[in-house]
Amino acid sequence: MSTNQLKVFIAGSKRLSKQRDMFRAVLMKLQSLFDVTIQAMTYEDFSDAVVNGGQQKTLYNKYISSEADIVVFVLDGRIGVYTKQEFDVAYKSYMQRKHPKIFIYCKMDNNGTDTNIVEFKKDLDSKQQYYTEYTDTKHLEEVFKNSITDY
Repeated sequence: MSTNQLKVFIAGSKRLSKQRDMFRAVLMKLQSLFDVTIQAMTYEDFSDAVVNGGQQKTLYNKYISSEADIVVFVLDGRIGVYTKQEFDVAYKSYMQRKHPKIFIYCKMDNNGTDTNIVEFKKDLDSKQQYYTEYTDTKHLEEVFKNSITDY
């Protein structure tokens, strides 16, 4: 991490735009409290031009593995293919270089959970990796703010 710059990639399903926006807002508030410039990126910040081979995904996967200091995952009972790929890129980079730092937030779901997220959590358990459960957006904001402040 650069002395006064923190690069954050926020990953999560398209339908979780409210949560991604909240993460950005928290990061911008913290930026004003600390002597740091925070760059918060999501897939939306990369070109959406149609290209052969899905270059958009390649660009943000490169950002995740090569530039981001932190990658934040927000899940709400499901995990999409692209979010899972982003996790795999971040985790592989972390295992090779101990970078980026990865935070995972999973919504507690008492009404059943998609099998993909169940498998994802089992995979995390097998790797002895942790995730933080949250109940709603307000709770997510609180736990995220605490995690980033501690970082």
